[in-house]
Amino acid sequence: MQAIPQTGPGNKGRRNRLNQAIAYLDKRLPQMNYQELLKRDLEIATGIVEGTVKNLIGARFDFGGSRWIRERAEALLQLRCIERNGHWDSFIQWGHDQDVEALRRGARIRVQQTSPGPLPTVEAAA
Repeated sequence: MQAIPQTGPGNKGRRNRLNQAIAYLDKRLPQMNYQELLKRDLEIATGIVEGTVKNLIGARFDFGGSRWIRERAEALLQLRCIERNGHWDSFIQWGHDQDVEALRRGARIRVQQTSPGPLPTVEAAA
């Protein structure tokens, strides 16, 4: 703040923008404890996330002329995540167990649904 002169053209605006930036960062200081995050071996950069998005989502969904219904794209994305995280076998077993239980209750199993439903979380499949 001392580097910005008190007088001169545009300096009041510079001081205001600097004060806004300081206020913005002050509110978020607890989220910027980088030393603690590094000690816990957590990522503090977005590069890994951006690379994952590019490879996981872009490689499957980003084709010219492709059209996706949001719910079906979400279901496919969840399946890709299950597979990439190494949970495919437990997911398939979970689905099988759900079908067996439904048959025991006398339910009719339909492979094709009129509208897509949510996929289970990893915890539900484990």
